[in-house]
Amino acid sequence: MKRALIIMTRVPIPGKTKTRLEGYFSKEQCAMLHIAFLKDIYKKCKNTNADVFVFYTPIKHENTLKNIIGNEKRLYPQEGIDLGERMSNAINKCISIGYDHCILIGSDIPTISISIIEEAFAMLEEKDIAIAPTYDGGYCLIGMKKPYPQIFRDNFYGTDTVYEKTVTNIKRMKLSIGELDKCLDIDVKEDVELLARDIKAGKHCDCTNTKDFLHRVKLLCTSCCIDFIYKR
Repeated sequence: MKRALIIMTRVPIPGKTKTRLEGYFSKEQCAMLHIAFLKDIYKKCKNTNADVFVFYTPIKHENTLKNIIGNEKRLYPQEGIDLGERMSNAINKCISIGYDHCILIGSDIPTISISIIEEAFAMLEEKDIAIAPTYDGGYCLIGMKKPYPQIFRDNFYGTDTVYEKTVTNIKRMKLSIGELDKCLDIDVKEDVELLARDIKAGKHCDCTNTKDFLHRVKLLCTSCCIDFIYKR
């Protein structure tokens, strides 16, 4: 059984990523936070029994991405006019080259665990679709064994109804669905503060890069050195 695990991400560039956190963090710090997320997620993904793919945008910053996660061979530019189409195309790509089970995750979920990923793969043994919602009404993981582009259409990504509409699409297609526990994706100040509280309480011990970043900035909008990006 060939398993593909896709990470969908923007390349962390100051001013182009985690922009909803600007004002709480500087543009450089927003990029550094995203880099910490990517490193933690990528490390966990590499410890699963699946081949890891990274689909990224913008195309011209591939070398920047390689500096962050290393010389990953399975790097592909995202293709499509909106997020739904880009996710669908990424899954289609992996299935078309011979993968039987394919799971896609985002890059805003540093706390995602290997056990959740493995649970999603296990669900696909019996279900057509595996999906993990987020607390803000979206979802951070979706898995399938066949391409279903209809699932990703007209879902108004970035709103609080994405998960609901996606599940509605899945049920309308009469596909079986396995739902996982909710995950915390980090988009706004309150998410960062909740993450910091959880880490201080001893949770998410495998989020080492994220933990280091939060210790470094002390949750204040102080300046820090962008060179930190490439030191780990």
